[in-house]
Amino acid sequence: MMDLFDVSPFVNVTVDQLIFSGYQAPMINKVVNKLVWFVNNLIGIKLLNETAPQYVLLNSENATTDQLYHVWTGKSDRQKTGFILRWDNMTNASLPSEGNSLPESWWPGFNATWCEKGKSALKLDGTNGDYFQNFIKKTDRLPVFIYDLCRTSYLTYDRDVTVEGIPGYRFVLPADEFNTTNPDNCGFCNPLKYGAYETPKDARCMPTGLLDLSNCQNGAPIMLSKPHFYQAEPVVSRFVPRFKPNYDADETMLDLEPYTGTVLAAQKRSQINVLVNQLVHIK
Repeated sequence: MMDLFDVSPFVNVTVDQLIFSGYQAPMINKVVNKLVWFVNNLIGIKLLNETAPQYVLLNSENATTDQLYHVWTGKSDRQKTGFILRWDNMTNASLPSEGNSLPESWWPGFNATWCEKGKSALKLDGTNGDYFQNFIKKTDRLPVFIYDLCRTSYLTYDRDVTVEGIPGYRFVLPADEFNTTNPDNCGFCNPLKYGAYETPKDARCMPTGLLDLSNCQNGAPIMLSKPHFYQAEPVVSRFVPRFKPNYDADETMLDLEPYTGTVLAAQKRSQINVLVNQLVHIK
């Protein structure tokens, strides 16, 4: 087929084309052009345009506003200041959240027989990261709903900091946030459709360091990680040996003034990976 249409199995595209703006596959484009030419000539009029579909992974996230949140004011309980009471997914009405629960289709892989805490993956908890309750302690675990991760994460204290002369506490994503061997994370696992990173097909989870977002990204094979596979297990990080992960460049961090809960500085860092399968029957 490729010889017939004089195309290659590989396509050179930019990151923007792959993720946001889209690209046309040469073989599909040529097939569509041939079919359109045949149909138009068959009926004798130009009924169809020679326009092949574009392929794009995350176009729904490009040039979009954030979601609409209904939050607690903290008037009756200061510890819940800014906590999300209800979330309306404005960009995809087919994925409604019910109260403080995320769409079940996002994390459907839990199984009570081996994942007792599976349903906790659907819990919509905490704030959206814009502001927090006052009188924050170093022992607090701050729940934050991170839309890019399709989940609630819990930030933990890391160190004291000073931002523009104001003392604060730095909270970060804990090292085991994407640890798939942690029983608290089993609900974020999806059975593998094919082997990857020395993990066999049908295994319950990806290796530690990767978060499978395919179900909340319209089926796109998106695997999220920290930049440069920071804190991922060696079977993942050694895949790109030139990567030199380090705390300052790769950690997601939030600096807070503890008495008021004011955000002094924030760095949300993540890496989008596309899982590519080997097609063994194509030579």
